[in-house]
Amino acid sequence: FKSFIGGLWDNALNNAIMLETGHVKVAHKKYLEKEKIQPLEYYVDDANKHIENIEKLEGVNFATPRIKTPVMLNLNDKNYHAQLLGIDPEKEKKFNIIHEKIVEGEYLSSDFKGILVGSGFAEKFDLRVGQKITLLSQTVYNSISVRSFEITGVFTYGLKSLDERLMVAAAAEVQDLVKMGDGTSEILLLLYDREKDFEIEKKVNAILPEEYTARSWKNQGNYYNMIRIATQMYNVIYFFFLLLASFVIINTILISVYEREREIGALTALGMSRGEVLSLFVTEAGILSVIGSFMGSLTGGLVAYLLSKVGINTLALFGETMSEMNISNVIYLRAEWGTVIFGFIFGFLVTVIFASIPAFKAVRVDPIKALRAT
Repeated sequence: FKSFIGGLWDNALNNAIMLETGHVKVAHKKYLEKEKIQPLEYYVDDANKHIENIEKLEGVNFATPRIKTPVMLNLNDKNYHAQLLGIDPEKEKKFNIIHEKIVEGEYLSSDFKGILVGSGFAEKFDLRVGQKITLLSQTVYNSISVRSFEITGVFTYGLKSLDERLMVAAAAEVQDLVKMGDGTSEILLLLYDREKDFEIEKKVNAILPEEYTARSWKNQGNYYNMIRIATQMYNVIYFFFLLLASFVIINTILISVYEREREIGALTALGMSRGEVLSLFVTEAGILSVIGSFMGSLTGGLVAYLLSKVGINTLALFGETMSEMNISNVIYLRAEWGTVIFGFIFGFLVTVIFASIPAFKAVRVDPIKALRAT
């Protein structure tokens, strides 16, 4: 359970970082205030210069531009809305995995021509590789711009919101469409250590012009708080399951000890001290707990490790519910030695402790009464 929940939140967080926040995001202050409507007029000018300066900072792996704009296209004599994302094709290979998700055609070529479309969108409108589509978008001057793109590839990302609405083109092509020059809507940073996000945020802000700002992924939207609260909630549920399993173990041990009350009386009558009898039962419980906890932890650990490699199809298990929560159709469990070791120690201690308590009470019973017990 803990490995499954860990895999869920790892997937949700990684998707948020790759698609929305980066480890640190740089954007115009007014853009961030109205980010939901993606105001093109507030952009980071001279993006390449800022990216070059940012990448010189210690702790920054690389920085990549992103241009986001809603677009409209006419298909079958009807207008439809979609989301266009402008990227640096080569840098995105280090940051995002969309190049690995191409199911038809090919990734954006080195000459930056063409456009990628989601498989859900392509299927809905019967779009094919090589087909040309015309996009209409607003520009930074609040005018209308039109441009045709040839579909070079179709991708399946595993998120419904992307596969049914997203189109991806090179930043240079999108810049030309929205008349942004060499600007970008935002710059996403990938760090060597994401936990140093606040430190890098401070360094980046120190070299940015006043109108721009850098924000850690923990300060963007509700991603971090949502995952932190959900993790705490599921830890409580995990603890509840441990208690439930403990009650089963405790009940079994109590029945086992009390059913052997005559055996305890016989051993005492034969001359064994109470301490020796108690030691005998505790040793027996310890051996059984070691074997049971080891087998249970080993089995759980192996299953978690296997599913961390092959993954679980959440679409088959939960339908499209997980996709709506920004969780991919396939997730990989979080396999951790700490969870396996904790499970082993917890099982061992619960068994030994709750075997000792009834055994201690049983050895204090008069041997004659114990022998007469039914």
